[in-house]
Amino acid sequence: MISKIAWMTPWNGRSAIANFSAHIVRELRERGCRVQIVRTESAEGLALAPLDDIEPVLSLAHIAPESLACDALVANIGNYFPYHGALPGFMDEHPVLGIFHDGFLADFAAAWADGTNGGNITPTQLASAVYGDLGPGPYWLPLVKMAEERSMLEWLSPMVSGAVVHSNSWAARLRESCPGDVLVRPLAMPDDNMPPPPEPRDDRLVVASIGYVNPNRQAEQVLYALASHGELRRRCEFRLIGPVTSETRVALESLALDLGLRRPSFTGWVEDAELRRLMATVDVLCCLRYPILETGSASLITAMRSARPVLVSDHGGYADVPGDLVYRCSPGAEALDVAKHLLAIMNDRAAAAARGVRARSYSLDVNSARHYVDGLLPALARAAAAAPMVRSARNLGKQIGGLGLPADNETARRLESQLSAMFGEYPESGDA
Repeated sequence: MISKIAWMTPWNGRSAIANFSAHIVRELRERGCRVQIVRTESAEGLALAPLDDIEPVLSLAHIAPESLACDALVANIGNYFPYHGALPGFMDEHPVLGIFHDGFLADFAAAWADGTNGGNITPTQLASAVYGDLGPGPYWLPLVKMAEERSMLEWLSPMVSGAVVHSNSWAARLRESCPGDVLVRPLAMPDDNMPPPPEPRDDRLVVASIGYVNPNRQAEQVLYALASHGELRRRCEFRLIGPVTSETRVALESLALDLGLRRPSFTGWVEDAELRRLMATVDVLCCLRYPILETGSASLITAMRSARPVLVSDHGGYADVPGDLVYRCSPGAEALDVAKHLLAIMNDRAAAAARGVRARSYSLDVNSARHYVDGLLPALARAAAAAPMVRSARNLGKQIGGLGLPADNETARRLESQLSAMFGEYPESGDA
């Protein structure tokens, strides 16, 4: 039975994964587990204030791994080096249950290669070690192609003895590369206690997105939608709540100007209280993504819990949500569907409000800590049981690699076959 867990995570007030961790750790402790928080940030991330001043925490970058006397190791993995920079070195020697918050880890991998190896390996060399010789070409590909062919998920997935992923979209790749069991479990987050939707107004509809204004969030598709119909152009305001680079902001403002739209508003990073204040006047929320980089979306949970109409791209984890709770849009070309849905929402505000209420009820159940931990504890036990075998197999694999045998060598193939046989068959836990 698992009684003491080392929970490795970012632990600062700007990290959604930190908020997730606090939520899940609270539930684990209520079930009798002892949990030690271990911060995974690199120096830049560690400079941020901790999530709270009450929780006693360790820093993975500053402790001996042997000091983590526990029954199970959990590592929360995301695509941001300042928040997860201490993990790769630890995971290379110590199999963990990996909670993969992102399937796209290419930014993390590039920063790790550039910043922690004294110039001994470049991002391209690291990717070649994972996917085969890439030659002298560049590390980065166009984003969609990068996500499909070189996401760098397979850099860390072979190091874990089990994995949790928050949607089906990345599960198949994990099952191909992870030596242990893979559990699909919807992301859990605490309720943000958003204010109720505003009363409908005939002259105004505020459409918003929440979170980092990254290129894959399809903000330009919303602008194209608003420009496509006179009623949308006249009544809609577009508000982007979250951090944004100056380059992205200028590009979106220029596009709005070219389309004859009012300028979208940008808030930058906001604290929780300010987010709630801004949400008081928001009518509709957009959760558009192309390509899908994350395995689950905290902003989608926030949107559904707010009881407002929610527009989503119809793929990845967003497609896992029942269709009668959200408004689905064609991935990568969302503008036509966004326009259609916004017009429908304006024409029948009661139906849109009812859908928002149903979405909130669904999310409070499916995205709860209770539901998450119900699946997490058995997965954790399986990963802990598999860890010694995974560690032995990885150590043997490193020794074989050190012999310098070419991949097509008969002895190397025989050793690889025997190494694979050590793992046996792991049952697929599926989703719930």
